[in-house]
Amino acid sequence: MYSTKSRAPKAPATEPAWARSALVLCAHGVDGGAGSAVAHARRLAARGLFGEVRACCLHGEPSLADTVAAVSQERVYVVPFLMGEGHTAQVVLPRELARLSGPGKTVTLCRPVGTGAGLEDIVARRAAAACRAAGWPPEEAVLAVAGHGTPRHTESGRAALALADRFRRGGGFKDAAAGFLEQEPSLADLVARHRGERIVAVGLFADDGPHGRDDMARLLAPAGDDAIYLGAIGTAPEMAALILDSVRGA
Repeated sequence: MYSTKSRAPKAPATEPAWARSALVLCAHGVDGGAGSAVAHARRLAARGLFGEVRACCLHGEPSLADTVAAVSQERVYVVPFLMGEGHTAQVVLPRELARLSGPGKTVTLCRPVGTGAGLEDIVARRAAAACRAAGWPPEEAVLAVAGHGTPRHTESGRAALALADRFRRGGGFKDAAAGFLEQEPSLADLVARHRGERIVAVGLFADDGPHGRDDMARLLAPAGDDAIYLGAIGTAPEMAALILDSVRGA
């Protein structure tokens, strides 16, 4: 589904196939740049698993086209630094990358980072640690999974809904629910519904930009000291492991 040409053979990180390939992290873009994808790219480059590791964005600089063109390796893995499926992952990126593969260069589009199974563990550890630091037993707190969402594309909120559902069925918290900025169920309604309860919220965002920072602060404000915000999960250093899983899945 995600490859613009033939799929690469599955290989562990220690095999030399990766050393002859390039990894490109493609973010949506924040403040005209690639945001936290840059820090993840630096971490992965330092591990020496790939011949090159670069970060780019769809809205800002460096662009996806310029970044792929600058790569010297023949095999290029493009990992969408997105927290879920949606129009960007399913339509925009495949369309853009179809133009970039050609003689001497094979571009493989991997699944979005935020759809990896390991995200649940990252959220669980961070949320439980935040509760304990505040003196809250995690089992007495409601986990709020916040996503952007859009009514224009039904897939955009699936990752947040699925993550909340897994925690609701046994994630060690009192309850778990998803709430969105631009689609139903809304985060504002979620906060109102749990007024008086302790809420630990995680932003299913790639960066602490206007949505992951400003909108979240405004929407959680009515809960006052009963709410803890973990920030945008995309900034967590542990996301590097999910990036590598995305390449393995290709």
